[in-house]
Amino acid sequence: MAEEQNEILFEVVPLNSSNLSSEILSELCNVAAISKISNGIAFIFPEKVNPAPTTLLPSPMPRYMFNRLKELQTDFNDLYHNVAMDSEFLATSLEKVVNVDPFCGKLMNIMKKRELLENEGRLHKCQLGLFRADYMFEEIGNVGGSDGHKWRAKQIEVNTIASSFLGLAPEVASLHKSVISHLAGCSVQRSRSEPLQTISLPRINSSLEGITQGLISAHNYYCESISPSASSDNRANISEAVAKCIVMVVSETENNHIDQIKLKDNITNTSGVLVYRMTLAQLGNKEECWVDEENGTFLMHRGCAEVSVFYFRTAYSPEQLKTQQEWAVRENMELSLAINCPSVRYQLAGTKKVQQVLACKDSVEKFVKDAEIAQNIRSTFAQFLPLESDDKATTELSVKTALKNPSKYVLKPQREGGGNNYFDQDLVDMLNKFEHSDELNAYILMERVFPVTNQNIMACCNYGGFGSEDTTWSRVVSELGIYGVILSDKEGKVIINKESGHLLRSKDVSKKDGGVVAGNACLDSPYFV
Repeated sequence: MAEEQNEILFEVVPLNSSNLSSEILSELCNVAAISKISNGIAFIFPEKVNPAPTTLLPSPMPRYMFNRLKELQTDFNDLYHNVAMDSEFLATSLEKVVNVDPFCGKLMNIMKKRELLENEGRLHKCQLGLFRADYMFEEIGNVGGSDGHKWRAKQIEVNTIASSFLGLAPEVASLHKSVISHLAGCSVQRSRSEPLQTISLPRINSSLEGITQGLISAHNYYCESISPSASSDNRANISEAVAKCIVMVVSETENNHIDQIKLKDNITNTSGVLVYRMTLAQLGNKEECWVDEENGTFLMHRGCAEVSVFYFRTAYSPEQLKTQQEWAVRENMELSLAINCPSVRYQLAGTKKVQQVLACKDSVEKFVKDAEIAQNIRSTFAQFLPLESDDKATTELSVKTALKNPSKYVLKPQREGGGNNYFDQDLVDMLNKFEHSDELNAYILMERVFPVTNQNIMACCNYGGFGSEDTTWSRVVSELGIYGVILSDKEGKVIINKESGHLLRSKDVSKKDGGVVAGNACLDSPYFV
């Protein structure tokens, strides 16, 4: 039935408000509700479990753009790995940021300590990156073709830490297949004289499987090449009771628990590798966890388990590293033999400032020697206005330009997790506040993307509307994330580099900031046009 091996096709009534009756939409909402329960598409809040917000229907995505960005992900993996391994480039790019941003400053100090131990041969340079590059899409004129227009991808950011929803994304795709399959059944009952629409969805979303295999590969590499027990000379001196394990570092108040459990269970069910979810506070319990002073291994459970990989789903904002004890734990983890995902190198490479610097002339070309690949990477970049230039006139011009047309820009701090950006009047207030202050060095001023809008239904699938029959149509904008896995050996040479699935999120066009857990956006999946 499918025209392409990687797609699955359904024939349905066109997905718009004039073709889908309220009766059919009510049926589809019920299908979606059941799918959420059966597939565990939910968030866990104190004393309650809420269905995670999703769109009722998949959203359109040009096939050529989707495939192009998937192909480009391995190039972005390489780029950010090379950036992370260039300590001088990171230090120079973030020089002014670390002076005014204590969070980035502490990460930089840890990186320098790690680099010193690497240069002394006491620590390895093995890196594991589980990245996600996020894009929105602008429409650029009518150029014909099956979709009648052309979309241009604009990169919003590259996430190098705690790239979430890799476990839920495939489940949302399953939800949408169930909804569309039900709709296809309804559609065949219509008169054949009425036009039907061919809906083509990706057959597989490999985000959970890809990230699972990335973590297992890093664990295996640690066991075979990094752990002291990997050396035949040391095996006789190391107790067989010391099990190797992966630790998922999580926050004490975690709502996106199920997404993490899907990954944890998939790793163990696939490989038998033990995975523990632990907080920084638990890892800081010195009676239970410590770094072996002789060989540098990170031990826990009173020395009965050796950590191969720390996988961070927290520690990306100051609110998650409030105390000196928590910072000490983060440093101990980084300065141990365990592979940190991400390392502080990768975490710093994922800052907004580095994103801005890479958009400057010849920056990408410093790390990517193939001119065509460099150009393909650059074609996704948004424009930036410099704020930290040594030439004060340049900074003043940037501020003046943004204040003149504030709706065209967004002000971003060096933070992950959503909800941190400034738009419109908030942007004006912040620029006026910091215009003549060094505090402005902690921000970037980025071109605002005005994405293509589409119709979809969110109310019946959102927190407050779950189980209701509110089938109000909304104008929504979507953001596509492409996951990537990269692993290097002890010398920093890349040995695995893969694209690893995708994530689509959509929000009402009236929402400035996203955030699925916050309820501003919904999990979504694409269909091809």
